Amino acid sequence: MHDPSVPLRDEDFYAEAERWGMISGGRLEDLRSSVAASGRSPVELALEKQLIDAVQLDVLQTLSRPESTIPGYRIEALIGRGGMGVVYRATQLNLGRTVALKTILVSRMADRDMLDRFEREARTVGQLRHPNIIAAHDFGRHAGRLYLAMELIEGIDLDVRIKGEGPLDELTALGLARQVASGLSHAAQLHIVHRDIKPANLMLVAPPEGYPLPVGLPMVKIADFGLALLQESVEDETRLTAANATLGSPHYMAPEQMESSDVDFRADMYSLGATLLHMLSGRQPFSGMKLRQLVTAKLTEAPPSLADICPDAEEPTCRLVDRLLARDPGDRFASYAELIAEIDATIRVLDAAMVSMPARLDHAGDGTDDAATDEFPTARTLLEGLPASRITKRGQPAESDAPRPNGPRSMRRLLTAAVLLLTLVLAALFLPRQPAPAVAPVRDPTARRVGKSEHLFNGRDTGGWRPEYGNWVWNRDNAALRGDNGLIAHQIPLETTLGGARAQPAEFYELEVVFCPLPSGDAGIAQELRFGVCDDEATAYALRRTGDTLQIGECNHRPPPQFQPRDESVTQVPSDRAVAVTLERQPTGWFVLVNGDLVASLPFRGTRERPEFQLAAIGDDLEFSDVLLNRLEFATEN
Repeated sequence: MHDPSVPLRDEDFYAEAERWGMISGGRLEDLRSSVAASGRSPVELALEKQLIDAVQLDVLQTLSRPESTIPGYRIEALIGRGGMGVVYRATQLNLGRTVALKTILVSRMADRDMLDRFEREARTVGQLRHPNIIAAHDFGRHAGRLYLAMELIEGIDLDVRIKGEGPLDELTALGLARQVASGLSHAAQLHIVHRDIKPANLMLVAPPEGYPLPVGLPMVKIADFGLALLQESVEDETRLTAANATLGSPHYMAPEQMESSDVDFRADMYSLGATLLHMLSGRQPFSGMKLRQLVTAKLTEAPPSLADICPDAEEPTCRLVDRLLARDPGDRFASYAELIAEIDATIRVLDAAMVSMPARLDHAGDGTDDAATDEFPTARTLLEGLPASRITKRGQPAESDAPRPNGPRSMRRLLTAAVLLLTLVLAALFLPRQPAPAVAPVRDPTARRVGKSEHLFNGRDTGGWRPEYGNWVWNRDNAALRGDNGLIAHQIPLETTLGGARAQPAEFYELEVVFCPLPSGDAGIAQELRFGVCDDEATAYALRRTGDTLQIGECNHRPPPQFQPRDESVTQVPSDRAVAVTLERQPTGWFVLVNGDLVASLPFRGTRERPEFQLAAIGDDLEFSDVLLNRLEFATEN
């Protein structure tokens, strides 16, 4: 049985700290020297020198005993940490299922309020059964440690999506809001108020095959019911707030939530409205205000109007958002059934000619259809009840449809033919390509850049990036992305195709990355650009720079890093100089250029390559800069 209070052996501590990128390189050697000179334990000195904190020590102890911390689970890797606890990727051994395993920090185990809150979160999430809510699988206590096993979500949160891609179009935003409203409706049926709806708590994932969502629209999973308030009754209400404290995120909180914990489902409606405003404008509501100003504005001033922030937003969308953001809860929607019906009506009158959205997605118990008995939604098309004309900007009259020369039957035949043609085009463009033969592909010399270059690193923060492990910051002095023994990923930005009918990652592109000069004096450090990551494999292509050498190979994209070089493509570059790397994804395969010279031609690795790339730092203070993406197109024969 694993006792968290039992310290790690010295050598285990060194090995785990280096393996997980918490202490490495020169810092680890300095720690060893200090331990040898003083005779003190490495854990004590590491904490004293602030090389690690108490939470990182707890994580190291857990990762060093992957199968004994929580019986029945094997802990694989760290996912993240917060004020309540740590979340790990783990395998539930009896089912072979990968889960997100959340545990209370050992340092917080004496906090009775924290333990009560954690147990309440587990019971709350355990009651919820809805496709738009992250599911709970298991809850328990072992050796005094509380744990909660949850559905593992492979995706990004909405906040990261907005930071990386900018504001969403109205149909996409409404499609996401509709799913959130459906999930919250289910929670409200169980007298549960989430209390912290915001973009960071909305995970975006690919919907299951056959799930009734429009093409290109992600599926939403609502996360973090840790602030949920169970309203069993007004008299017997269980509050999850500490004394004299308000829980939640101020930019998205309802005004009444700032004054009292006695809130109902309409507080979540307000937060959903604030999230919708963020989706459409690209910035938080009440941005730029200090906390005191924000609270005063919410309690005393009229709420922000979407029309003032987004002048191009359509009038029905503005009405919907403004009603959700009403200061008085009584001025918001009286039920989720009413809200969902309003979202559906708004979707119908938007630009249906460009994006087809379901008119309704009925869920059992969400109040939208009392006769519904299915647990999962059923799709209905917007072809039922399309408006007689396309909507125009506010204040402008809609143009009537032109006279139709053909009768209804001819029109149906024409529509059927158009749908079949569109299906064939979509299949040709977007169905997974077969892997190229395992021979060096031929580079198309007619490739040219299309549109403006997109800066994927803005030189100011790590917004839009997904740190996997290690420490990543930005270097203010040279606008570089700096990593310490870590891995950080970025998705390929979306592009709109077929007249705006589908947004998906760019298929053919040119990625530019500058490898900054290597720190001197450490032969064990390396910079890597990884690409061609496959969902069904743990490896990816990698361009690794070590000392004066650049080499192509394959590398696993989970720690510890293991690099397998290819025989060809060894390039000599001075370690004290920056190196410009260009990665091209052409229809025939991958092409790698170093300082403008082609050094490698690689076939696609499979049909399930992720639309992302990764930067890896093996060692401390390794930097990358000038990360740009250019879309490519190719000349066609006349």
